[in-house]
Amino acid sequence: MQRFNGRRAASYGDFSGVAGISLATPDNDEEAIEDTFDREYELPLDQWQALSTQARCPVVPPATWHWMPRRFVDGKKVGLTAAWMETPDGYPVPVWVGQVGATALRAVASGEPAALGELSLEAEMRPVERVVCFEAGLFPWLDVESFAAVLQAQGFRLLIARRRGDVFPFDFETLQKMVNNRSQEEMFRLEQQAIRGRSKPYLPTITDGRLADHQGAFPNDAPLYGVIKTHHRWDYLHEEGWRIFARLKPLERTPAFLITSKNMRVLTWYVRLGSQSAGAPHEGIVRIEVHHAFFEKEIGKATGFQPGGFADQLSRAVAHYQTRDSSYGRAAVTLMPIQRAEDSLGACFCPSERVVNEFYHLTRI
Repeated sequence: MQRFNGRRAASYGDFSGVAGISLATPDNDEEAIEDTFDREYELPLDQWQALSTQARCPVVPPATWHWMPRRFVDGKKVGLTAAWMETPDGYPVPVWVGQVGATALRAVASGEPAALGELSLEAEMRPVERVVCFEAGLFPWLDVESFAAVLQAQGFRLLIARRRGDVFPFDFETLQKMVNNRSQEEMFRLEQQAIRGRSKPYLPTITDGRLADHQGAFPNDAPLYGVIKTHHRWDYLHEEGWRIFARLKPLERTPAFLITSKNMRVLTWYVRLGSQSAGAPHEGIVRIEVHHAFFEKEIGKATGFQPGGFADQLSRAVAHYQTRDSSYGRAAVTLMPIQRAEDSLGACFCPSERVVNEFYHLTRI
């Protein structure tokens, strides 16, 4: 890095962790333009209404329910732009330094659903990496390879971000977002590894985030459920759908609808968790995704949407797992097993300042 005038970045980023949220999701790019929707998959539009899963499914599904979520996968990413260096043409390039990891927890329970405080979770795997990321295409490849070898010898992994052709090399802010996204993609790769696991047949698994971010980790006809906590896409529902969304009461859900994107088709619906009235229209609402191929093959419309059917049972199961830790920042939309997964990952991460200082010592900047 000294050869390319590398220097420390003074508090350019922060050490906040990001789990299950991508800055490069189709919520924000041109892929979203290709999405199509079938909002009448469960009910005709003129029959849309809030569906009470509590009335339709009075009892939380037992742990022995065949499709009860038994595994929970989450990832964590912590880091910052710790340095920057100059390309041979004199353009500044950000260097992101941090840690990424993922884990899969398996519930050990039988019979009636365990109280959250009694639920036993075992870690199946917990890969964690220390990574350095920058746009390597702007530098001589032999120098990049040498730098990667030095990093590897000291326990770091080099992630190469690739600049789109329409991004000007001097656009430091865009390059900063690119390296952040690339580290996010690495977290998704580790999550996919955790989702695949080592057991077959596949156990019903909840992953924190969209299924599109974990494409290929499971066969499309396997029981993988995505639970999405943030809602950026306002074209998913029609106008009346959004009015229903805002008025959902605890344990009520919207009718299910299909989203068809370039490489995936998912069945999805919104459900409000919790037992208290919402303080804001979106508070406590998550969106659940399942592969359409799985639903068609294993469930079917006839039983999947009837009162007490799959959609209601899965909604009740997800709500049952909601964390009761009110001190947690996003308790209204966080599942306790996912919270435990994030906490267990955090315990495996080194202090961020230590990782950055080791990078400074290694590069002598």
